[in-house]
Amino acid sequence: MTDHHTATVNGVRLAYRAAGPEEGDPLVLLPALGESADDWALVRDALARERRVYALDLRGHGRSARTAEYSLELMRDDVLGFLDALGLDRADLVGHSAGAVVAHLVAQAAPHRVVRLALEDVPAPLPASRSRRYGPTATWTSTGTWSSRSGGSSTGPIRPGWRGSAGSPPRPWWWQAAPPATSRRTVSRSSSTGSPTPG
Repeated sequence: MTDHHTATVNGVRLAYRAAGPEEGDPLVLLPALGESADDWALVRDALARERRVYALDLRGHGRSARTAEYSLELMRDDVLGFLDALGLDRADLVGHSAGAVVAHLVAQAAPHRVVRLALEDVPAPLPASRSRRYGPTATWTSTGTWSSRSGGSSTGPIRPGWRGSAGSPPRPWWWQAAPPATSRRTVSRSSSTGSPTPG
């Protein structure tokens, strides 16, 4: 059974879904940009058999409140405030795409709060001295539109897609060349073309 809840954090109403036994080890799922907690349904329900799983709608996403300001750092602070609001001293974090950048920033700011960190489909964020953007050619504005460097804009949803050479799937050699994961913290990376790169 999955329940809908809200918590007010940093003056923002954040919506989340909770599933699994209340005494289970806490796990927080952070969705991709433009996605919601509902996108984690299959994963959430599988993980909730033995864990207490919280699928959070980041500010401006899903059922969470829209705000005048959006940044990865504000979302990081929201997640830390969310942990505080729920009385969670430590939790595992799983993030997808922009949610993974937020999870990375949480672990960077408060490593003692993160037991395990799983980042899916995202590079590490740029150093603080460089501008942060949602993707290489787009920025999010407070009016809820996307603006590209070429001047175009869209209010429609932006869906992630495979951007390999000519839309091709990953090359088989990538899997053979990848070293086995031996760490409790694993980060995968992509090249500038979006194709996985070995080593």
